Amino acid sequence: MTEPASLVDDLTPRVWIGCMAHWADAIVGHWFDAIDAADVTLADVHRGSGLGHAGCEELWCYDIDNIPVDREMDPLEAAAWGRVHQDAGVDWPAVMAWVRSGCHQWHDDTDLPDLTAFRDRYCGRWDSFAAYAEQLGEEVGMMEGWPEQARTYFDRDAWTRDLSFDHVVVDAPGPEFGVFVFRSC
Repeated sequence: MTEPASLVDDLTPRVWIGCMAHWADAIVGHWFDAIDAADVTLADVHRGSGLGHAGCEELWCYDIDNIPVDREMDPLEAAAWGRVHQDAGVDWPAVMAWVRSGCHQWHDDTDLPDLTAFRDRYCGRWDSFAAYAEQLGEEVGMMEGWPEQARTYFDRDAWTRDLSFDHVVVDAPGPEFGVFVFRSC
């Protein structure tokens, strides 16, 4: 299945919901915003197909877009991902990167990311990890009170490398690029 062109520029989670009864003989389904997936009906999925939905019982999300897992899911789970997207707001690209990094935490006993843990660990979008490290060093006053001579001998590259062991860095997509930085779990 190919994505509609409108999906390419938009990070709204969407799912292709199809009828399980027709999956083997005729592909019947449509794209929907994930947030609305729980409310999709058999009639919605069959519209324009020329096939009735008598005897059909179950819907399934066969394809996903802008959800950071690589699998099919049921419409209720898709709607839950839609709510996470809504709750994440402008941080959604960073949430997707965090989940794809594998260093995320799930919320309770679900397969959804814990946004509280995300917010605790998210350090922002930076041009590079070195830019993040430099700003962090300034914020914490790392060299305050150091004599100028001691500052010249400080090995910033080694310090940045050591700091990186406590962080997860993921390339950021889009026209801004850069990296997302997260404190490790």
